[in-house]
Amino acid sequence: MANLTEQERLVRRLPEPAPHPDHYLLVFKRSGRDWKLRLSLGPGEPYRKPFLESPDALVAYIIPSEPHLRYSFDDTYKTHDQLHSFKLQLTLEYRISDPASLIQKFERDPLQSVIDEIDSYLKQRIKSLDWTAVEHEQVGLEQILFHHASDEGSTGFAKLRHFADQQGIGIQRILVVRELPKEETKVAAAEVRNIRDQHIAVIEHGTRSLRQNLGHELADRQKTFDRRNQLAQNITNNIGRAFDQATDNIRSLDDIQRAVPKVAAIQGAITGVATGALPGVQAAGVLSGGSGMPLLSSASAESPLTALLVEVAGALGGLDCDPADRRAILSWSLHLIAEALRGSAASQEELETYVNAVTGKFTDLLRVLNPAQVKLIKRLQDVEALKKELSR
Repeated sequence: MANLTEQERLVRRLPEPAPHPDHYLLVFKRSGRDWKLRLSLGPGEPYRKPFLESPDALVAYIIPSEPHLRYSFDDTYKTHDQLHSFKLQLTLEYRISDPASLIQKFERDPLQSVIDEIDSYLKQRIKSLDWTAVEHEQVGLEQILFHHASDEGSTGFAKLRHFADQQGIGIQRILVVRELPKEETKVAAAEVRNIRDQHIAVIEHGTRSLRQNLGHELADRQKTFDRRNQLAQNITNNIGRAFDQATDNIRSLDDIQRAVPKVAAIQGAITGVATGALPGVQAAGVLSGGSGMPLLSSASAESPLTALLVEVAGALGGLDCDPADRRAILSWSLHLIAEALRGSAASQEELETYVNAVTGKFTDLLRVLNPAQVKLIKRLQDVEALKKELSR
């Protein structure tokens, strides 16, 4: 059987005495059948050959002086009722406390003797150990196994340390890692899985409910947006018709002056919708062009919208062209103004449609337009600038 002490290189015999770094040097002399310690040197101490000593009568060994040595081992243990089993992975932290004792007991394998003593102690200790202490390990097993005081008042660690000292080995600590086989963790694993599945089910249910609620909310908002968009479209259409009626027969400066109050009334209705002062349904009726359309005397002629409407009515309402063309460019211009008045809520598609319509008619009428009219139409084509102008 292999000698563990030798395998771990705790004792090495030299062909002749010589110091080695980080090692004790021990020299023995044969005396009859026995070997007696002749010389013991610590790390770094110089070696001087004993005077008048025959080399054949001397045997030299070196022992590691490293203060922190380790040896790991494991074994499987059963509880006293033989119902549970588990593995302990142990790490012995130690040093060589007495090199001479280690060598003198070398044939009996001091390190293996210490390991066997630890194993024997654990088998007895586990007989009185509650399985739950091993299973749940609420307190470190090192403390439970080795530092639990017996009835005599001493701990298992103290007893093991005393035994190891006699072998020349100084125990510093015994580290413990517990490993349970699969059959011992099946129940706990199943409980964990069930709890995890329950949590997942609750989370997934909450996620589905949240998605459904968000879906309903988004659907409601979409319906509200569609209704408002339809209402805005109706108002925009009515604005066009109202401006058509107000400006259809403009042929002279007097006609423009008569149309301005109507334009102001339309502007007041638009402003009322924008600010929320006038409900959309009421505004749609006001802008329908009926005989009941009120004239808003409070509408400021100095507001950007009023000024622009008057300018559009004055510049485009008197175009010397076919009445249908005049009504078309005037209607599309007013549609463009009405959509731009919505600012950031304006439909880009609607704006592009009216800009394209105005641009097309502008090209057809270019021969009859004066520089002021050309400048006005180009101003209407710049929708971003137009939105900023109307927002002031």
